Amino acid sequence: MTTDTPNLQPGEKAAPTETPEHDTLQAAPLAPGATLGPNIISKLLGASDSGYTYLANDGATVVQEYFPLQFAVRDTDGVSLLLCDAQFNSDFEQGLTEFLLLARVLSQLDHPGRIAHYEENDGAAWYSIDLPVRASLADLLHTGQRLPEETLKTILYSAITYLDAAHDTGGLHLELKPARILLADEDQSVICGFSTDKSHYPPSDAESVPDFRAPELASFRGQLGRWTDYYALGAILYQGVCRVAPVDALVRLEATDKGLSDPLPMAVDAGQGFFSHSILSLIDRLLRLDPTLRPQNAAELIAALDPETAPDSDDTEPPDLSIEIEQAGRQASGGANDPRDASSDRPLDAMVNRVRGASTIVLSALDKTQNLVKTPKPVAPNLENTRLSRQGINKASTQNSRREPLIAGGLHDPENHGVSRDQFSDDQTPLQIADDLETAGHVLTNPEFDDFSLPPQRRRSAAAPAKTPAGFDGKKLLQKLPAPLRAYSVRFTLGVLLILIGVYLLYLLVTPPGAHENGPSNTTIEIIGATDLTPSNISDIEIAQAQFTDVAEKSNAAEFAREDDLARANAYRDAEKLSRLSKPHLARARTYLDEGYLISPPDANAYSEFRTVLKMNPDSTHAQKGLVRVTDGIIAEIDQLTQRNDFSGARGLLDDAVKAIGDQTRLAATRSNIGKVEKSWKQEQALAKLEAKEAQRAREEKQRVENLLAKASAAFDADRLRAPSEDNALALYRTVLTLDPANARARNGIERITQVYLGEARDALAQNQLGRAARGLEAAATVDPTNPNVAILSTQLQQRQYLEAKEAQRAREEKQRVENLLAKASAAFDADRLRAPSEDNALALYRTVLTLDPANARARNGIERITQVYLGEARDALAQNQLGRAARGLEAAAAVDPTNPNVAILSTQLQQRQYLEAEQKRLQAEADERIARAQAIAEEQASLNLSSGVKAYYNGDYKRAFQFLTPLAKGGEPQAQVRVARMLLEARGTNRDKPRAIGMFSAALGPVQLAAQEGSAWAQSDLADYYVDGFVIDKDLASAAFWYRKAAEQGYAPAQTNLGWLYFNGYEGAAPNRAVAVHWFNKAAAQGNWAAVKNLRALGEEIPGQGGS
Repeated sequence: MTTDTPNLQPGEKAAPTETPEHDTLQAAPLAPGATLGPNIISKLLGASDSGYTYLANDGATVVQEYFPLQFAVRDTDGVSLLLCDAQFNSDFEQGLTEFLLLARVLSQLDHPGRIAHYEENDGAAWYSIDLPVRASLADLLHTGQRLPEETLKTILYSAITYLDAAHDTGGLHLELKPARILLADEDQSVICGFSTDKSHYPPSDAESVPDFRAPELASFRGQLGRWTDYYALGAILYQGVCRVAPVDALVRLEATDKGLSDPLPMAVDAGQGFFSHSILSLIDRLLRLDPTLRPQNAAELIAALDPETAPDSDDTEPPDLSIEIEQAGRQASGGANDPRDASSDRPLDAMVNRVRGASTIVLSALDKTQNLVKTPKPVAPNLENTRLSRQGINKASTQNSRREPLIAGGLHDPENHGVSRDQFSDDQTPLQIADDLETAGHVLTNPEFDDFSLPPQRRRSAAAPAKTPAGFDGKKLLQKLPAPLRAYSVRFTLGVLLILIGVYLLYLLVTPPGAHENGPSNTTIEIIGATDLTPSNISDIEIAQAQFTDVAEKSNAAEFAREDDLARANAYRDAEKLSRLSKPHLARARTYLDEGYLISPPDANAYSEFRTVLKMNPDSTHAQKGLVRVTDGIIAEIDQLTQRNDFSGARGLLDDAVKAIGDQTRLAATRSNIGKVEKSWKQEQALAKLEAKEAQRAREEKQRVENLLAKASAAFDADRLRAPSEDNALALYRTVLTLDPANARARNGIERITQVYLGEARDALAQNQLGRAARGLEAAATVDPTNPNVAILSTQLQQRQYLEAKEAQRAREEKQRVENLLAKASAAFDADRLRAPSEDNALALYRTVLTLDPANARARNGIERITQVYLGEARDALAQNQLGRAARGLEAAAAVDPTNPNVAILSTQLQQRQYLEAEQKRLQAEADERIARAQAIAEEQASLNLSSGVKAYYNGDYKRAFQFLTPLAKGGEPQAQVRVARMLLEARGTNRDKPRAIGMFSAALGPVQLAAQEGSAWAQSDLADYYVDGFVIDKDLASAAFWYRKAAEQGYAPAQTNLGWLYFNGYEGAAPNRAVAVHWFNKAAAQGNWAAVKNLRALGEEIPGQGGS
C-alpha cells in the first residue's frame, strides 16, 4: 500500500509532488519473478473477485493475494495496491478482515491445504500453502473421461473439510468451479479463490462456461448459505460423473418458471452402471433448485455420501471453530507471557482488564453513534485531474454492477428481504450499539470473562450462532420484563445509550489533555482521483486500541484509556481547525484557476493560495493537486505559444514560472521542448527556400523538355529515326529522358521507334528473309534492348537460322545414308537375305531408303526383284502340287508387293487347287463321322452294360455283374474297375485275386477322385469306400463320412446305406445315432437297395413301401 504523501516530522515541509500517471493502471496480477513476502511468483493460476492465486517458489507453494478486483488496481510499481475511490475504504477493510480471518482458520486446519503462513502489511495481505500443485480439477475434466469414484470421493471429502472450516467463520466461497480446486500428488487438493465480500454478489464471469453457480446466486433471488457452495460442488461432481457439465441454473429456473420439466438429466440415470447409487443420489440432491432440499451442513453431506460412517444422533453439531480461533489468536499474540493470562491470578489486575475491555467496547459503541448521527453523505470526488483511462477503472460501472446478497445469519435475513442497504444499516445500528453495551455489561459483571479483543465486524454464520457469556444474558433479562416493558426495549436501550454518551462527553471535558502516541493505527489506503472529505467525516482518524505490554501500563490502565480518548478528540479538533482555515484559500485558488490567474498578479493567483494552504496543512491533498494543476496550466499556455511559433514569449512565460514556483523537472522538459520545436521550425523555413529554388529550376527544365519533344516528333515524322547523329528522333528522346527519366512522351516515342524496326523484322521473318530480319532486330535492340518483343523476335530468328542450317546438314547426311542403305540392300539380296533377319534384309533396307527418298528408283527396282523371287518359288510349288509351299511363296510375294499382278494370278490358281483338296478332306470327314457314330453306339452299349453291371452288383447278383463289368474294367472304366476289384477282393461272383484287385483299385483312384471333386455321386461314394478300406490310400473314416454324406445328399442309395452303417456303428466322423442311421437306411430302401432293406429288417424297423418288417 502507498499513501498520497509521506509522514512528516514536526516542522518539516512537504516538497511539491507530481501527479502519477495513471493511464495504464488496471487490475493486474503480479508478474512472474515478483516477490510477495518470502515467495517468488512463478506463474498465475487463476483470479477471483477477491484476488489472485499464484504458483510460487518453482511450483512448491500456492499463494493467495487479497486483491478486490472490483475497486482496486495495481500501482505503477507493479506491486502496490490502489483503490478507485474513497467510498470503497470500508469495503476494503471489511474484505481484508474476512480474508485474514479465513487465513487464520485455515492455518489451524488438519488438511494438506493448511495455510502455512499469512501476513498483512500496509494493506497488502496474502497467505501461502506449502503444496506443490500439479494441475487443477478442470484439467482432469477437460479430458472428457469419467473420473473414478474413489477419486471423486477423495476430492469431495477434501473439499467438504476445507469448505466447512470456511463456513464456520461465516464466510462463503460463492465462486467455486473446477479451476479453483488445485490438485497435487497423492490425491491431495486445496481450494482457492474464496469470496471475502459479504456485502455484494460476485460479478458474473462471461468467460466462465459452463456456469457452476447455484440458482439463488445466479438469479439474485433467495438466501445464500453453505448450500450455495454445495450446489457448485455438486455441479463439479456431475461433470466428473457424466462427462458433461450440468445445465446452467438460470436455464433450469426459466424452464420451471414456464411450467416445463427440469432440463437437467438425473445423475442416477446418466451414471448408472459406472458409480454407486449413494454418490449419484447425493449429486442429484446437491443440484436441487430448492436450497432447503440440499444438505445443510457438512455432517449431513458426509452422511449422505457414506451412510455407514454417519453419526448415530441427528443432534451432532460441527465443532465450534470460532472458540479455537480466538484461543489460537491469544496464544499467537501473547503466549504464556500474555498479560491477560498473568493477571488472572490477581483480582485487581483482572478488574483493571475488565474495565479496560468495557471502555474499549463503549468507545466502539460511541464510534457507531457518531457514524449514525453525524456521518455526512459522501462527497463526490473531484475527477478533474484524474488520468485513469476508460479501459482502466470505471467507478460508476463498478458501483452499479455490485449487488447486495442475502446471506443467511447476516444482516440480510429473510425477514429483511427487499430493504435497501442504507435503510437497513440505519435501522440496525442502534441494535448493534445495544449489543455492544450488553457485551460491556458482560465484561463488568462476569469475573471469568477474559477476551477483550474487538473482533472484526462481520456477519454471523447461521451454523454458528453467537454465544452470550455466562453471568449476564440480556435476552433472558428482556424476557423476564413485563410485556409492556418488553415492547419498548429498543427505546429503552436507545435512552440508555444517550445517557452513556452524555456521561462520556462530560468525562472528555473534565479530563486533562494528553494522548497516547505509540498506539497502532489502521491501514491508510491511497485513493486515486478522490478529493479530501470534509473534516466532519474524519475517515482517516482511527480510535487507538489499548495495548498492554508492560507492568507500568497495567497499573495505570484507567489513565491510559483516558489519554487515548483525549488524543482522538484533540486530533478531531485539529482537523476541524485546519479545515476552517484552509477553505477560504482553497476557494480563492479554484476561482483563480478558473479565471486563468495561475502565477500572476502577485499575491492574487492560484499558486500563492495553494502554497498558503500547504503552509498551514502540508498534508492537504487538495493543495498538492492544485499545485499540479497550476503547473499543468502554465505548461499548456507555453505549449500554445510554442505552437504559434512565439518562442520568445514562451521562454519569457517559462522564466516567470521558474521564478515563481521553482525549476521543476516538468518545466525543464518544457524548456527542452521549446528548443526542439524552434529548431524544427527553422529547419522548415530553410527547407521552404530550397523548395522554391528547386521549383524554378523545374519550370525551366520543363520548357526545355517541351522543345526537345517537339523536335523529336518532327524528326520521327521525317523518318530520321537514328540518323543524322545529332538531329534524329532517338537521340532527342534520349536527351529528354536524361532531364526527366519518367517522361511518358519520350518513353512512348522510343517505343514507337522500336516498333518500326520490330515491324520490319516481322515482315522479313514472314517472308523467310532471315538477313533482313536480322538487320531489323539489330536496329530495334539498339533503340530499346529491354523491349520484350526484341528478345522474342530474336529467339524466333535464331530458331529459323538454326533450323535452316540443320535442314541443310540433314539433307547431306540423308543422301549419304541412302547410298549406304542401297549398297547394303544389294549385298543382302545377293546373299539371299530377302526378308530375314529382321533388321538386315534386302526388303527392309529398300523400304528404309523409300522412307528417306520415296522416289528412289534403285530401291523400287530392288523390291520388284525380291517379289519375282517369291513368285518363282510359288510357280515351282504349284507345278509340284505343293500347295502349302505355294501358298507361303505367294504370301511372301504379297507381303513384298501386294500390287504386283502376278500375285493375283497365282493366287487364283492356288485357290482352285486348295478347293479340290478341301473337297477331298470333306469326303474323308464324312467317313470319319460314320466311324465315330459307330463308336458312339458301342459306347452306349458299354454304358448300358455298366448300368446293368452296377445294378446287378448292388442287387447281389455278382456273377452277372462280373460278366458285364469285366470288359469295361479292362477298357479303363473307373466305375467298373472299382466294382470288379471289390468282387475280386471279396471273391464275389469270381475267384479271389487280391493283387489284381489292388491293381484295379490303384488304376481307378485318380479318375474317381476327379469325378468326386466334379460332384459325381457314384465317385463320391466310391472315394468314401477307398477311405473305409484303406488299401490304396490311408484309412480315414471322417473323410469317408464326408464323401458318403455328399453322395447321400444327392440321393445315391449305396452311399445312403453306407452312411447309415457309419452312424449305427458310431465311427469317427459320424457319432453313433440310431435314428440318423435308420433315416438313411429308409432313404436307400425306398430306392430298392437290398442292403438297406436287410439292415432295416435286422433292426426291426418298418420297410418303406412294405408296411411291416
